[in-house]
Formats: sequence, C-alpha cells, structure tokens
Amino acid sequence: MSLDLSQHKMTSLVMLSILCVPLCFGKEVIRYQDNSAHINSYSPYFIGLLKLVVDRSVAEYGEVELVALAVTMSNARKFASLDSDVMDVLWTTTSAERENQALAVKIPLLKGMFGLRVLMIRKQDQAKFSAITSLQELATLSAIQGQDWPEVETMRKAGLNVATMEWNPKLYKLVSEGKVDYYPRSVIEIHDEVANAEADNLAIEQSIILSYHNETYFFVAKHNTLLAKRLEYGLLKSIEDGSFEQYFNTYGNNAAALKLLNGSRRVFNLDPATE
Repeated sequence: MSLDLSQHKMTSLVMLSILCVPLCFGKEVIRYQDNSAHINSYSPYFIGLLKLVVDRSVAEYGEVELVALAVTMSNARKFASLDSDVMDVLWTTTSAERENQALAVKIPLLKGMFGLRVLMIRKQDQAKFSAITSLQELATLSAIQGQDWPEVETMRKAGLNVATMEWNPKLYKLVSEGKVDYYPRSVIEIHDEVANAEADNLAIEQSIILSYHNETYFFVAKHNTLLAKRLEYGLLKSIEDGSFEQYFNTYGNNAAALKLLNGSRRVFNLDPATE
C-alpha cells in the first residue's frame, strides 16, 4: 500500500495546528467568584475593579480572560479554592491569618472604608441607640457577625458582645426578628443591604460609627506571584491615571456612604490603644 506523502504532510500540519491553538492563541485565564446573583452584596464593585485592573495591565502582561464562578462560598472555602487552583483571585478584608494563608496584593481596594461600620437596627430601636454614649453601654446590646470574619476578634477585644454564626446571606433576619440588637455593616454596604432586605422594620442607625483599621485586598495563592505582580501593576496604573478614583467615586452608593461620615455621629474607635 503506497502512502500519499502530500496527504500525510497535510494531515500532520492540521494536527500540529490543532495542538498549537491553545498554546499560540490561548489567553491566560483568571477565575474569580461571582456571587452577585445569589446575595445582595458589594461583590459587583470588586468584579468591576478586577476588570479595570486587568485592563490596565494588558500592555505589560498580555490579554486575559476573566472567568466567573457563580457559587457562594465561605471565606474559608475561598482560601481553600486558591490553594487547590479552583480559583485564582479573591477579595476580602485582611488579617494576619489570611496573609499566612495566601499572598495579599497590599493596595487597599476600598480606601479603608470597610473599617467604618454603621449599624443595621430595627426602626423602633433608634431611641435606645441614640442614648448610648460609650462602648461600654453599646456592649450591653448584642451584635451578629459571620463566623469566620476577622472583625469579630476586633469587636470582641474592644468589649462588644458579638455572636457569630456560619455565614449566610440573611444574617439581618436575626435583627429583624429581635434575636440580636444590631448588625454592623460597612458604610459602603449598608444602603443596599437595608434596601434589599426582606424586612420592612430595618433601618440604618443614625448616631454611631464603629471605626477600626481594616483593609480589603486582592489575594492569590502563595505560589501565584506572577498574578500578584500583574494585579499590583494594574492597580498602580489605575491609581496613576485616575481611573481607580473615578470608579470608586461613581460606583453605586459610595457617594451616599461618604455622606454617612458627615454629621454628628459618635465615633467609637475599636483599635487597641497605642502608647
């Protein structure tokens, strides 16, 4: 049986081209969690910021494809997903434990505003909170937070009475049903959360702000230094060209959040006293 060399050559070229497609033309993939379809949260802000940062890094690092993982996960599971290469990047508040688990890109994503907390309360309880003049008085009431949130330790060390439960998107129901007195939320989250809560008796408390040092970073797996460098580069570029500032100032309720900081609220600092 004779072999048609020209046909064999053509077949080889076709096979080579097929094998070469992902190598020659495939983009880098960055996988992230998109839980915005499941909960009312601030996640769309971070997704938009990730897209902005990646866009600003294309000239230096090349094209990339962002792939959304439409799942809900606890923070513990998110970090495990980085380690197992199921997910490439996450965003969350930092802590010493988290920075031991993963590689933090240490450029603040929210200008520290996650550390400025106002309280979600029942509307009928405003007078009770307006009468509070100290942390000691606030500590007589009960708060709720997610089980693995780093701010829990900060609040407890400051003397506050904080209960926890495994995170779910309806922690606010414990306030609405009178099982706890308040739910501390960042000034940039609370407007949306109260507006979208399935409870008509909730409101933003009008007299108190809890303040503590709190930064939100992008995190990647410890071994993924190239992605960390890319995100750092893109963030610095977006800060330099003003696109980060523009995005932050025009996103969602950020302007309304800034208004919460203007006024006669009592500010209770939760950070440990420094000598």
